[in-house]
Amino acid sequence: MSDSDHQQGDCIDASPGAERRSESKPSTVPDPHRVGKCQRWSISASLRSLDSTAHKINTLISSAIGQDTALGSIEYLSHALHYFLLSRIWRKLKARLYVLLKVIRRRKSTPCQHRSNPEPAGTPPWSPLLSLSTLMYDTRCTLRLLGLFSIWTWGSETAKAPPVDRIVRTITRLQLLATTSYQLLENVAFLMSKDVLPERLWDRLDVDKLYSWSLLSLCAHMTLQLGKLWRESVLRKEEDRKLGLSTNGSIKMIDKEDDNATEAGDNNNNTEVSTQQEEITEARKSLISSLTWGALCAHWGLPTGIGIPEDFIGALSFVADAWDLRDTWNSIEVP
Repeated sequence: MSDSDHQQGDCIDASPGAERRSESKPSTVPDPHRVGKCQRWSISASLRSLDSTAHKINTLISSAIGQDTALGSIEYLSHALHYFLLSRIWRKLKARLYVLLKVIRRRKSTPCQHRSNPEPAGTPPWSPLLSLSTLMYDTRCTLRLLGLFSIWTWGSETAKAPPVDRIVRTITRLQLLATTSYQLLENVAFLMSKDVLPERLWDRLDVDKLYSWSLLSLCAHMTLQLGKLWRESVLRKEEDRKLGLSTNGSIKMIDKEDDNATEAGDNNNNTEVSTQQEEITEARKSLISSLTWGALCAHWGLPTGIGIPEDFIGALSFVADAWDLRDTWNSIEVP
C-alpha cells in the first residue's frame, strides 16, 4: 500500500477498539495527528493537480495552433463577459443578491456600520475586459504575421498528394487561394494600423477596406468548407453502400464452420465503424465551426453587417473554437 493510501486510511478508517471506545464515550476533540495527516494529504493532492494542469497548459501553448486557441479563448470570453456584466440579466441578478444580502445582515445581532449601495445601472463595470480582449487580438495578429509559411506548407502538401475526388480537389485549391488572400490582407492591414506601413496604399486602400476584404476572404473559405463537407458526406455514403454490398457478398462465400474468418471479419467491421463514427463527429464539429465563423466574418466584412448583436459576438466566437480547445486539451498526455 502506498503512502497516500495510508494517509487516506488515517483520514477515514479507525480501529475497532477506537470505535467501541467512541460508542461508550463520545469525544468531540479531534486527533491532532490524524488532522495533520489529512491536511498533508490534501495539500499533496492539490499540488499534483496543479502540476498536471501546468504541464497541460505548457504543452498547449508550445505550438502555434495551441497558442492561437488559448489566446483566442481569452479574447472571446473577456469580450462576452464584458457585455454580460452590462446586460439586464446581470443587473437583475445583482439586485436580487443585494436584497438577499440586506436580509442576511438584518438577521445578524451586530449591525453593519458601512452599508454598500448598488452600482448605478448606467455605470459600465469591468471596462478592462475589453482592453484584455483587444490585447489578445493584437497578440494573435502578431503571431499570425508568419502564417503564410504554414499556408505554403499546406499548399505544398496538397500539390504533392492532392485529393482523389475532382470536386474536393477543386474546393481545396480554392480554399488555398481564399486563405492566402485572407492572411496577406490581414497582415498588411495590421501593419498599417501599427504605423509600420503607410496609412494608405496607392491612395485607395485603407485599413478598414483591407480588413473587410480579408474577412470576406475568410468567409469564402468557410463557405467552401461547407461545400467540401457536403461532398465528403456524399462520398462517405457511396463508400458505405459499396461496403455493404461487398460485406453481403463475402458473408455468402464464408463457410459457416470457419469461426476464425468470421471473428476477423467482425474485428475489421468494428474498426471501420469506429473510424467512420470519428469522421462523422469531426465533420459535425467542422460544420458548426464553419457556419459560426462564416456568419461572423460576413457580419464583420460587410458594411452594414448581417444583424448579429454586439453582445453575442464574443460568445459565438468562443463556441466556434470550443471544440478545438476541448479536443486539444483532452489529447494532451501528462508525464
